[in-house]
Amino acid sequence: PKEVRVTAWSPVDPDLNVRFDCTGRAYRYFFVRGALDIEAMQEAANLLIGEHDFVNFAKPDPSRPDMPTVRTVYECQIHSTKGNLRETGVDDPLEVLYLGIKASGFMWHQVRCIMAILFRVGMGIDSPQVVSFLQDTKLCPEKPQYTIAAEDPLLLWGCSFKEGVMEWQCDDKQDAGRIQSISVISEIASGLACRTALTQAVLEIETGEQLTSERWKQLRFADRHSAYTSMK
Repeated sequence: PKEVRVTAWSPVDPDLNVRFDCTGRAYRYFFVRGALDIEAMQEAANLLIGEHDFVNFAKPDPSRPDMPTVRTVYECQIHSTKGNLRETGVDDPLEVLYLGIKASGFMWHQVRCIMAILFRVGMGIDSPQVVSFLQDTKLCPEKPQYTIAAEDPLLLWGCSFKEGVMEWQCDDKQDAGRIQSISVISEIASGLACRTALTQAVLEIETGEQLTSERWKQLRFADRHSAYTSMK
């Protein structure tokens, strides 16, 4: 795709495995505010921070049946793409938010499983304490059956390695490619922003009023967060 460019490179040891030698990863998962209880979701997210057994927040990886399930989460915070979450308009159900999560490592589908639980908390199906329940393998020895969140809004935001493993190089040609990539991505973003505005306008025409969180609930759009989940 034309929006994909190599912007830097690094010489590495021939035995380096970028997946298993990575010391930390960061992800972002995007979603709309809708009628979700963001405070409850953040309360649940806070319980994920620290060293925990995440076996009930992931799918078993058949290629690594003996893989340890304990991970350390360093950050788990909900943000608004508009700025400070506390200062944005809470009555905008189409406001785009994201969960930023950083950890020592992640298991298969762990972020999507975490988001599924946070959505359930945000919709009032479960309390934030469900996180503590799932972390306690004595109280919850087997992963409950729940639909995990969809993969499309999930973005790998960054990876970290031990010092000296990566020595990134960038020459003029790669820098020019980066500028071109930014131009292409900006063009895509502009087009999507216009489509979003047009869609929102049509939605307001259909509802006959400006869409608010309360109106969202009345139209039962709160249930539509199933659109962020799949049976995969």
